[in-house]
Amino acid sequence: MNTNHAKAIKGMSIANIVLAALGIFGMLIAWAGLGVGGAAISGSGYDYFYTDDGLYFTTDDVSVLLGMLGFLVFLVIVCAVLILIAGILGVRGAAKPDKLRGIMIWNIVAAVVSLLSCCWVSLVLCIIVAVFANKDRALYAAAPAPAAPYGYAPAAAPVAPVAPQQPVQAAPVAPQQPAAPAPVAAA
Repeated sequence: MNTNHAKAIKGMSIANIVLAALGIFGMLIAWAGLGVGGAAISGSGYDYFYTDDGLYFTTDDVSVLLGMLGFLVFLVIVCAVLILIAGILGVRGAAKPDKLRGIMIWNIVAAVVSLLSCCWVSLVLCIIVAVFANKDRALYAAAPAPAAPYGYAPAAAPVAPVAPQQPVQAAPVAPQQPAAPAPVAAA
């Protein structure tokens, strides 16, 4: 069954845009929280901390841990931006056959970064959009040229002007001689 998946591509791309925007917003809040936490620990005036289990942490250990978490949050933001770009391209070019290859490639990239950033819903959506874009690309490649709309003929190639034809006069017909009677055979 040859059907166009443009509406599905557009809908799932909108879902990816929303999820990526929420992810970016959430990660920016987390990044700000890590910054506030780092400032609170470094400005606490203590050089070390004890836990209830008797573990000993220096403020340098906690600062390194917060720095690594901040780097991971930054990577998730970069991944969400790539997912956002793939979603925007999917919305803008879902019905355009010449854009389907780019949509497919960007959604494959977005699926890989979704896997790296553990965004499982975006991973599934990106894979489905990439598959639909590939199917539509194959559908458009195999389809014949579109027919002309009702009442319109396709544009013809320009033709050099030709001189109009002149009527041809018939040559005079010569009168025919009556045929001689056939000899009659004697009985």
